[in-house]
Amino acid sequence: GQVTTAEGGLTFEQGQRYHIHYVYDAEKGLMSGELSSGGTVLISGSAAATAVGHVLTIPASGLNAEFGHYFGQPGPEVATPGWSYYDLHVEMVPQ
Repeated sequence: GQVTTAEGGLTFEQGQRYHIHYVYDAEKGLMSGELSSGGTVLISGSAAATAVGHVLTIPASGLNAEFGHYFGQPGPEVATPGWSYYDLHVEMVPQ
């Protein structure tokens, strides 16, 4: 597919815990997400999904997830040293 995005501004506070809930629905052609803290949704958004033929295909090499940004990466992302990432849950529902 292509790269599509939905953006919104938010200032993160050091020491605060955030939760990201992200759904990519290839069949319906929609991706949506929300970021919350303390049970309150702080920001949400959606965009068109781009899975070819409304099917999400995972290559034989598997599904890769990368968290955080490193010094020297091109923007607009900034380095995130000291951040902790945990409790990743991925659920794939076949047709």
